[in-house]
Amino acid sequence: MCFILKKFAGLQGKTLSPQIPKTTFADDAEISAWAKDAVYLFQRCRLVAGVGDGKFAPKRPVKRAEATVLLVGYLRQTGQLPPKANLVNPAQDIDDKLLSSMLTELAIEYPGLIRVSSAGTSCEGRDIPMVKFGKGSRYLYTEANIHAKEHQTTNFVMEVLDEYAYAYETTGTYDGYNIRALLQKYTMVILPRVNPDGANIAQKGFDAAKNPAALRAMIGANQGASQWKSNARGVDLNRNFPCYWAPVGTGPANKEYGGPYAASEPETKAVVAAMNRYQYDYFLDIHMAGNAIYFCNTGIDNAFYAASKAFAQRLCNKTGLKLAYSKDVKSDHTAAAYARDRFRHPALTVELTASTVFPHNSGKFYTEIWPYVKDLYLEAMSYQ
Repeated sequence: MCFILKKFAGLQGKTLSPQIPKTTFADDAEISAWAKDAVYLFQRCRLVAGVGDGKFAPKRPVKRAEATVLLVGYLRQTGQLPPKANLVNPAQDIDDKLLSSMLTELAIEYPGLIRVSSAGTSCEGRDIPMVKFGKGSRYLYTEANIHAKEHQTTNFVMEVLDEYAYAYETTGTYDGYNIRALLQKYTMVILPRVNPDGANIAQKGFDAAKNPAALRAMIGANQGASQWKSNARGVDLNRNFPCYWAPVGTGPANKEYGGPYAASEPETKAVVAAMNRYQYDYFLDIHMAGNAIYFCNTGIDNAFYAASKAFAQRLCNKTGLKLAYSKDVKSDHTAAAYARDRFRHPALTVELTASTVFPHNSGKFYTEIWPYVKDLYLEAMSYQ
């Protein structure tokens, strides 16, 4: 297909501009000599990535989605197909099926800019999607919905993808930021839903889980499914990270149980693996209640504390969120604490709203969340 599309470009008089250096596929010898120029042209244009493990698999049938990405990408890069606006409607509850559909549509609409893969699977076997957004060599890592009932955080990062990508491909600017330049400097690594099982419980009730009876027997279940923070095994994932881990809670519960041991949960393992794969410059863990940015732990050295505080203050000034610090690092087993301790780069917990009453109303997304924090990531990427 690459060969045919390259020939078609010649007939149209269109020129493609490579964006990255050529990387030779591990199975390069299996690519026919007459097709190699075309294959590597589209690879350098970020429209062909292979099948994983550095391979292209030239004899494998092309899937419909792959062909669509290639064709849309060609038309987009040659100026023949303007992007569609508003592919995401954040003013609704986004379940796993809708999330998957939105991510697929965004990846097709913005080939080379948005790449969707999997970070792993949950304890009930649901996919934990991972998105790479941008073309830069520096990384901003962000995750959402690690706490089940805070599923509107997924709405936030999905709207970020939709709005930022459209701006990148059209005007190149967003709210006064040169978004095209920022996303050529940075790549955002986004886990839009770390806790898919928990979100499923919070959105649809205990009966939507594989073992409703086990959930109803857990500590705090009497508060109802809409108040669920943990995963489907009753582990609060944001108390399960391998950062000075120690037991928290007495057993499986709707919240605050740290699990039987550090990183016991597949969701935690997926986050840790993603963090270690991409050596990030900045880390933002998106939460829902508190109207604050937690920037560091006590017990951290003064220089790192000051650097993290300066970065967080910049984001607070932009969003109006309060500046706050977390408890001592040796008693904090959160994703952000692990990131700080492991990588020594600023890692923030961002609480988007003041309201602590759940469930939040997704229909009020544009009044409760978006206007105040829509520039959060742009300000972060502009910092240094």
